[in-house]
Amino acid sequence: MGRIVDVKNPETQNRANQQAAPLRHWLLNGVALSVLSVALASVPMTARAQDQRPIDLLQSPSAQSSPAPAAASAETGNVQGVDSNVRPLTDAEAIEQINNDGALAVTAQATPPATRPQATAPAAPVEGAIVVRAGKHPGFERLVFDWPETVDYQLDRQGDRLTVRFDQPGEPDLRAVAFMELQLATSVVSTGTANAMALSMSIPADAEIRDFRLDTKVVVDIVGQPSNTQPVVRQSVQVPAPAAAPSPTAPVPDQRPAVTAGTSAQTAVATPSAPITQQAGTPLVNNEPAEPAETPEAQELVLPRAPDQESVDLTVVEGEASDENQIAAQTTSIRIDPNVPTAAAIFARADALWIAFSLPDLDVTPLIEGPAASQVRRADVFRLENGMAYRFPLPPGLYPRAELDGRVWEVNLSPIVTPTPTARIEIEGSEVSAGKRLSIGMDVSGVVMELEDPLIGDRLFLVPANKAGVAVREARRLPELEFIPAVQGAVIRPLIDDLEVTAGTETVKVQAPEGLLLSASRSDLLGAATQGAPTVDGLKLFDLEEWQRGPMAAFEGNRIQLQQDISEIPLSERAPYYLDLARLYFAHGFGAEATGLIRLAVEIMPELGEQPEVRALRGAAMALRGDGAEALADLEIEALNIHPEAALWRGVALTRLGRWAQAGQQFLQSGDLILSYPNGLYREIAGLMAEALLVVDEVDVAEAIVNELSRRSAEISVNQAAINYLRGDIALRQGLLEDGQSLWKQVADEGKDQLYRVKARLGLIESELAAGAITKEEAIPSLEQLRFAWRGDTLELAILRRLGVLYLDTGDYFGGFELLRRAAGYFPGSTQSQALTADLAQAFRRLYVDGEADQMSPIEAYGLFDEFRELNPLGDTGDKVIQRLAERLISVDLLGEAAELLQQQVEFRALGLEKSRLGARLAGVRLLDDLPELALEALELSVVDEPLPIELSSERTLLEGRAYQQMGEPDQALAVISGLDSEAATRLRADIGWRFGRWDVAGRALTNLLEPPPPEGVALPQRQIQLVMNAAIALSLAGEQPALNRLRDTYGPAMNLTPVADSFRLVTRPLSGSLLADFQTLQQQMQEVDLFGGFLEGYRQIQNDAAIETGEPQTAQLPN
Repeated sequence: MGRIVDVKNPETQNRANQQAAPLRHWLLNGVALSVLSVALASVPMTARAQDQRPIDLLQSPSAQSSPAPAAASAETGNVQGVDSNVRPLTDAEAIEQINNDGALAVTAQATPPATRPQATAPAAPVEGAIVVRAGKHPGFERLVFDWPETVDYQLDRQGDRLTVRFDQPGEPDLRAVAFMELQLATSVVSTGTANAMALSMSIPADAEIRDFRLDTKVVVDIVGQPSNTQPVVRQSVQVPAPAAAPSPTAPVPDQRPAVTAGTSAQTAVATPSAPITQQAGTPLVNNEPAEPAETPEAQELVLPRAPDQESVDLTVVEGEASDENQIAAQTTSIRIDPNVPTAAAIFARADALWIAFSLPDLDVTPLIEGPAASQVRRADVFRLENGMAYRFPLPPGLYPRAELDGRVWEVNLSPIVTPTPTARIEIEGSEVSAGKRLSIGMDVSGVVMELEDPLIGDRLFLVPANKAGVAVREARRLPELEFIPAVQGAVIRPLIDDLEVTAGTETVKVQAPEGLLLSASRSDLLGAATQGAPTVDGLKLFDLEEWQRGPMAAFEGNRIQLQQDISEIPLSERAPYYLDLARLYFAHGFGAEATGLIRLAVEIMPELGEQPEVRALRGAAMALRGDGAEALADLEIEALNIHPEAALWRGVALTRLGRWAQAGQQFLQSGDLILSYPNGLYREIAGLMAEALLVVDEVDVAEAIVNELSRRSAEISVNQAAINYLRGDIALRQGLLEDGQSLWKQVADEGKDQLYRVKARLGLIESELAAGAITKEEAIPSLEQLRFAWRGDTLELAILRRLGVLYLDTGDYFGGFELLRRAAGYFPGSTQSQALTADLAQAFRRLYVDGEADQMSPIEAYGLFDEFRELNPLGDTGDKVIQRLAERLISVDLLGEAAELLQQQVEFRALGLEKSRLGARLAGVRLLDDLPELALEALELSVVDEPLPIELSSERTLLEGRAYQQMGEPDQALAVISGLDSEAATRLRADIGWRFGRWDVAGRALTNLLEPPPPEGVALPQRQIQLVMNAAIALSLAGEQPALNRLRDTYGPAMNLTPVADSFRLVTRPLSGSLLADFQTLQQQMQEVDLFGGFLEGYRQIQNDAAIETGEPQTAQLPN
C-alpha cells in the first residue's frame, strides 16, 4: 500500500557477530561461573505515519486524493540487492583477499547513457532461475553459470559475439552481472528457447575464450584487454578531518544481514560475483614497507575522488536501429522533477527500487511510462530527517539505470544488462594501533540520510550524489560495515553500533570512535607455520594462546611479520609457514582466511592433508566460517573421535547444518574445554553451544554458558541480543512464561542483532499459539513478515516450514503445499529439507488417503493433486488415491480429467488383472466421452498375458464392439461380439442392427430380448411395449413374415390392450406386394434404439471403495 512514513529518530540495531553453545561438565565438576547481567542500551525509535494515502503513479496528482489500499508483497527467491547473496568466503576468495595486500576496492563510477545491445531482452527471472555470477580478474573476466545439476553446453563464437548454449531449459538470473562492471563481456542477453538456455554477449575480437566445469557449475573466461578501458584511478587525495560545517552524523546500530548460519562478520562477503578480485589491469598495492609513521588518533584510509562523468570514456555498443528501438520499447522509465537541482541515491534490494533525494519537503508525483508501468505504479514515500525516499516495486528481470536531464532524474528499467565504464578506487593506508577511517572520494551533496528498510528491518546510510551514475556499485563487506550495490550515490549498511557516516562535497567519511578494524591489509606474501601444532595424542588439539601471539592489538603486526618472513624463502618450502599463519588467523576468529591458507599448504605438500592435526584445524576453520558439511568430513575421521576438542568443533559444524540435537551431544562430550578458549572464539561459539544444549534439555548447563558469555561480553557490549534471547528460552523451559516472553519481546523490539530479533519473533509466535493467545489465522501474517527478515540458512527454512504447515492447517492447501515444496528445494538433501518433504507427504496423505479431500469439490481436489502429484505415495496406496479421485471426476462428468488419471495408471503403474480392469474402466470413460479410438487404445494398452475372469473378459469384448459401432464399423463390431450370448451382447447387436439398417440382425436380437407375454387380459409392462413394437418394425423391414406372424400371434392379445394396438396391427399385417401395407404408419412408430447405452451409463456411477480396495471388477449393470 502506498504510504508516507516520517522517520526522525530511527531505532538502532546491532549486529553481534558471535554465536554460541553449551556444556555439562562445568556443573558436574562444580565450576562456579560468575553471572554478570549487562543492561541493554537502546535508542528510542519513533515512526509516525503522516499520511496513509496510496500513490498511484499512473494517475494525475489531482486524482490521488482518495485512498486506494493495495497490498504490498514480495516474492521469495533471489532478491535484488545484496542480502540474498551474503555468504561465507570461499577458499579462493579468502586466498585472493590475502594476495591482494589489502587493496579492497569500492567502485564509485559514472554510468553512460543506455547503450544499444545486440540481441533481444531476456525473459524475466522466475523461481528457480539459474544464477549467473561474474568476476573481474587481472587479464580476464569470468562468468559462472550455477546449475543445480550437471548439464552439457556449447560455445559458439562469431567474430565479436559469443554465445553459450546449454542443453537444458532455464531462466538466467543476470542481476549479479548487472551490478558487476564487466568490460570484456558486454551486452549480455538471454537468447534461449523454452527447451534450452543460452546467453549471448559481445567480446573483444582478439579475446581468448577458456571454459571448464567445476562440479555442476560451468565457468567461461574471457581473456584479454577491453578495447576502451578507463585507466585505474590510483592517486591518493588526503582529505582532512571534517572541521567546518560537517554534515550531520549519527551513531548507527550494529547490524548484520541475513547470512548463512554462522558466517563470521569479519569474513562474510556480500557481492553478486563469486570471487573477490582485482580489476583487470590494476597493479597490486606496493608491497614495499611503509615509512614508520607517528601514531595519530585515527588513521584515515583515503579513497581517491572518482572522475566526473564528462571525463569517463563512454563506450557505446554498436547495433542496428531495430535493436535500439526494440530495447526502447521494452524499457520502463521513472521521471521525477524536483523543480530544483538535487542529489539522488538510488539502489535496488528485496524486489524494490529505492530513489532518495536530499530534499525533505519534496512533494512530486513521478511520471512512469513503459510496458511495466502498471507493475511499478504504486510507491511508498518515506519522509526522512533530511530527505525523502520513494520505494517502487521492481519487477523481476528489469535492471535500473539512472540518468539526469537538467534537473529531472530519470531511472530506466530495462531487461538488458549494459556495460558501464568503471573508475576503480583503492583503499590505501598504513596500519596504526588507533584504527582506521574510511574515505570515499565522490561528488556528493554533503547530506547523509538514514533509512530503515521496513521489509528487511535493517538500517541504511544513503549518500546522494550530484551527477548521474556516480555510485558505489559493487557489494563489499567489511567487519564494521557493508556497501549495498547502488545505481546512484552510496548505500552503507552499518554492522556496529557506533558507526558514523558524514559527507562533504567531495568525500564521504566512515568512522567509529575507536577507529575501524576493516579487513586486514594483505600482500602476496603468505605466512607459514614455524612451529608444529599439538598432536592428537594430547587432550587438546589447539594451543590457541600460543597461536594468538598476543592480544588482538598485536594481530596486524604479527601477520605482517609472518608475511615478511615468507617472502624470504622459496615457494616449495612455504607449506609449514602457511600453516603457522593459518593458526594465527584461526586463533583470532578468521575461519575463511585460515581455510584458504591451509589449502595452499596442502597444495605444496599434499601429505599434510592426511595429517590428523591439519585435518582438525581445517575442519574447525571451516566450521567457524559456516561450512558444516565440509567441516564434518575432516572432524569425523577415526583419529579424532576420542578428542574433546574435535567433539567441540563437530558440535559447531552440526549447528551450521541445523542438526541441533546431535550438536548438543557433541558439545557435552567436549567437557569444559571451551573455558580455556580466548574471548573472541568463546563469544563466537558459546551461543551455538547454549542453543544446542537447550534442544537436548540441558537447561542448567546452557544457563551457565550464557552467564559466562554475558561476563565475557560485558566490556565490549556485544552479544546482548543473543544473551537475552537465550535467557528467555531458558526461562520458558523453566516454566517462567512471563519472564521468557518479556525477554523475547525486548529482543524482538529493541535487539540490535537481526538474527536473534528474528528468532525472538518466531519464538513469541510459537508461544502465543501454544497458549491460545492467537489463532493460526492470526499467526500467518506475522510469519509472512518474518520470511523476508532472514534469508539463506536453516532459520529461514524453519520459518517457511512453520508457515507452510499453518497454511495447511487453515485449509489453504495450495498455498501450504507450494510454500513447503519451494522451501524444500532451497537446500536439497539437508536434514531440514527432508523434514519439509516429510511434512508435504504427511499432509498429502491426510488429504487423499485419509479422505479430507472429499470435503473439496472434485475439480479443486483434482487441481491440487495435478499440481503436486509427485507427492502421491507409491504402490497400492497411491493407486487407490488416483482411482478414487478419477471416480469423483467421472461422477460430475469431468471425463477428460478422469481419463487422464486412469491413463497414467494403466500406462505406468498398474500390473496384471488390475491393469486389465483399469483399462476397461478407461475404455468405458472414453466411450462416454465419444472417443472410440482412444477407447480401443486403452483396451490394447491394458492387454495382459494372464487369463482373465469371464466377467472381465466379456466386459472388455463388449466395450471393443461398442467402440467399433461408434466408429461406424458394424461388421467389425458384430464380428467382435459374435462369441457372446449374454443379454448385454444381445442389446448391443440390436443397437448395431437398428442403427445401420441390418434389420434381420436387429429383429432377431430384439425378439430374443422379449419377455414371455402376460396372462390373458393383462396388459404388457410399459418397458416391453416399445420393445415389442421395435421388434415388429425390424422384422417387417427385414421381410421376415413367418417371424412377424409368430410375434403377432404371441403378443397380439396383450398389445390389443395398449394405446399402440392399431399401430401394432398395421405393422404386423401381411405384406402386399413389395411394400408394407402402411409404410407411413411404420415410419411414425420407428424410434431411436440404444439398448446398450444403459450399459455404458453404468460407467458414470462411482465405483465403491470396496471395489477399489479389492481390485474386483465392477461391471456396468443393465437397466431393468
